Amino acid sequence: MRSIHADQAIETLSTYARDSDGERRKFEHTAQDLRQADTILEITLQDVEALHSLIWHDIDATERLTKGYDRRLGAVVARLHDYDMTFDELARASGFAATLEKEQKARLFFRQCAEIEQRFDWDRFSPPLLVMPNQSEQVGAQNRGTYYIHNGNHRTLVVASMLLQRRIEFRPITCWLLLPRPR
Repeated sequence: MRSIHADQAIETLSTYARDSDGERRKFEHTAQDLRQADTILEITLQDVEALHSLIWHDIDATERLTKGYDRRLGAVVARLHDYDMTFDELARASGFAATLEKEQKARLFFRQCAEIEQRFDWDRFSPPLLVMPNQSEQVGAQNRGTYYIHNGNHRTLVVASMLLQRRIEFRPITCWLLLPRPR
């Protein structure tokens, strides 16, 4: 575990920011969170169990995988595979979400996962994932994971899915732990 200075982290992440408005806004939000952190620690997920213990996000686009369920990544990816659909099929599916607006968000989310999966390369699995202490997610025993994923939810879902299907072998994953948890 080593400490990373916020300026160094921002400079590293800026090399991954694309020119699109969405990517630029995402980068600016992430840079703000990095500046607010008192401490940024580089940690490494050394095995599949550590990856599966991360708490996955709870958003409208993926509520069918998370609402009222265990949000640890291992449980989320297992539920995803119960649907027996590829990311590409999920990006085109109808009826995955409760409303048309949520369905459109789900299609976009899974389209991004499909794109990551299609060009997946461990050597390009970057930038580091940002994780935060698990606080409010400890409400239920089923959500007592290690860290909450702050960015990289698409990438982690794709990796966990490909690992479950035995299409790739695990490699250690670099994360930056933000302390305290951004507001």
